[in-house]
Amino acid sequence: MQDRITATLTATGGVGYQWSNGGGTATITVAPSSTSPYYVTVTDTNGCQAIDTTNVSIFNTPNMNIAGADSVYCENGDLDTLSGTPPGGSFSGPGMSGNVFDPTAAGTGQHDIVYSFTDGNGCTTYDTVTVEVDVCPGIETQASQQSVGAYPNPFVNKFYVELSGLQSGPVKFHLYNVAGQQVMSQQKTIQHDHEIYRLAVPADLSSGIYFLKIRHKTNTFNLKMSHVE
Repeated sequence: MQDRITATLTATGGVGYQWSNGGGTATITVAPSSTSPYYVTVTDTNGCQAIDTTNVSIFNTPNMNIAGADSVYCENGDLDTLSGTPPGGSFSGPGMSGNVFDPTAAGTGQHDIVYSFTDGNGCTTYDTVTVEVDVCPGIETQASQQSVGAYPNPFVNKFYVELSGLQSGPVKFHLYNVAGQQVMSQQKTIQHDHEIYRLAVPADLSSGIYFLKIRHKTNTFNLKMSHVE
């Protein structure tokens, strides 16, 4: 296994020891780059000699990866389902339950999420991602009893829109860059007086200023937002 940089070999039963790598003590430390045999010649007090051999096995570690984790979460945001490669490992860290991350349970601040996997050789490998949970004050606009907010601002690969006091029915979200080009369009359906929607943005979206236009029946709300990579 690549993580096992060194191995300690010990021979017993004699007063003199000579290893195939040149070591002359009962115990030696080796660091082979591939599976290698090691021989030791043991000499007792009568001058009699015996030879023994052992193999130090080197196993390749699997390619580890954590997918689905955002770099920034809102403290009151949605649960996020993560996946690890190779499958069959386990997640650990603040806010983790199985493979689901709960930003509310994790609390604000930076947190390390660890995915560990043990292969058939008994070798355990790890991958770690660091996420940040923010209070996400966001931005908000109000009209009479209606309230529209978006957070976090700046956002990374998604943001949340919070709507209150709007009538049931379809609501459309359009995101424009400073050149007036539409870069994202989604439609949701309002069913309750208070709704929170999670909106993902294109993976290749450049950093900069964007304008979110929310259209609902005869109402139009405009929010200025900032995207960081």
